Amino acid sequence: PRSDADWGFRPVGNAILAFGAEGAARLQAMIEQKNNRRLADLAWQVLYVRQAVDSFVPLGDAEKEAEDVYKNRPNW
Repeated sequence: PRSDADWGFRPVGNAILAFGAEGAARLQAMIEQKNNRRLADLAWQVLYVRQAVDSFVPLGDAEKEAEDVYKNRPNW
């Protein structure tokens, strides 16, 4: 089971993204750092697997979209 802290990455990451290009650059820096793979993976998820609870987005071809996103996932 995950601790409560493990579930908080998405709201924190989305708050960082709310800063626009600077926020995205900070998340990219987290992805590129080498000391904390968990942080890098969570930052990658926030930056490249976008989720927002306040807007409806039609799914379209969800499997193809997931395939496209996850093929670019860094191989730590």
